[in-house]
Amino acid sequence: MSDVYCHNCGEPWDSYGLRHEIIWETDLPERNKDRFNGQLPTTANARTRQAFRDLGWEFGRSVLNVKSCPCCKANKAEQSEYETEEVGILIAKIMEDRRLFADVIEDMLGDDLDAVQTEMEDLG
Repeated sequence: MSDVYCHNCGEPWDSYGLRHEIIWETDLPERNKDRFNGQLPTTANARTRQAFRDLGWEFGRSVLNVKSCPCCKANKAEQSEYETEEVGILIAKIMEDRRLFADVIEDMLGDDLDAVQTEMEDLG
């Protein structure tokens, strides 16, 4: 499996780990972890989304659409140390475009996480 990237800081994350292992880091009940399939519909799973937020994660409709991650704060501080204001604006625009593309990919491919994963890897 390949990596998908955080749309906020660009950190690579193993797609298998996001789909199958990250849920075990939460404090959710065991039965919720066993049933987790990597999807996070916006109208459901409020408790699951909050458990991920507590760990520093923000996702789209699936864990493959990484909106922000635990590395965002550290990466942001490191990047700002080396870049000019113009470069920072350009990077922010690129990341915003990636977030929009990722949302479109999830909307188009819906529940087919294998296809979403392939497209997210290509987007990276």
